[in-house]
Amino acid sequence: MLSAKPESEVLGDKVAHLIQLWRCQEAMQISDKALAIKHKSVLTLLDKGLALNNFGRYKEAIECYDKVLAIKPNDIDALNGKGYPLDGFKKI
Repeated sequence: MLSAKPESEVLGDKVAHLIQLWRCQEAMQISDKALAIKHKSVLTLLDKGLALNNFGRYKEAIECYDKVLAIKPNDIDALNGKGYPLDGFKKI
């Protein structure tokens, strides 16, 4: 018997696919829905940070990565992801 994925995971998967399609505005909206269900979803927070960074919303992107680091202090994806918006600040 197959078990259905939790709604937060389904939404999180959708966020990742939307980012791959460069539909970042929609990805951010869906990530908010996913995070309302499971606010400590590392993957969704990482994807939302990426979408925010793609829109030049660097401060909010850093906040997403900081939330991941509060959950998993040595998360390499969060540490790496946080570097992009910090670099973006230098270009402003």
